[in-house]
Amino acid sequence: MNRLRELRREKGLTMKQLGNFFGLAESTISQYETGKRQPDNEALVKFANYFDVTIDYLLGNDANREQKKEPVTERDRLLEDNIKLFRKLPPEKKKQALDYLRYLAEHQGKL
Repeated sequence: MNRLRELRREKGLTMKQLGNFFGLAESTISQYETGKRQPDNEALVKFANYFDVTIDYLLGNDANREQKKEPVTERDRLLEDNIKLFRKLPPEKKKQALDYLRYLAEHQGKL
């Protein structure tokens, strides 16, 4: 999956950083990138969403990398906007943001 390597490098991430974000070992990312191992469907969906590309592009089956999806509702638009903001964060800030969201969800009604 050379495209995974290309996309990771475009974001300036190491294999270790990408692996940490998805809860995968650096060696697993390396095996994906060299074709020694194939990600399961769930991992493919996560990678495609993270890099904002189609699964076909990620697998090398399509030259068009852009996902063609239009948010249907205002809620979907808001979610898409927040995902775009989240993707712009460096990995350590993404972890902080997720930790904060988990805290808010766990303490709902207690704050």
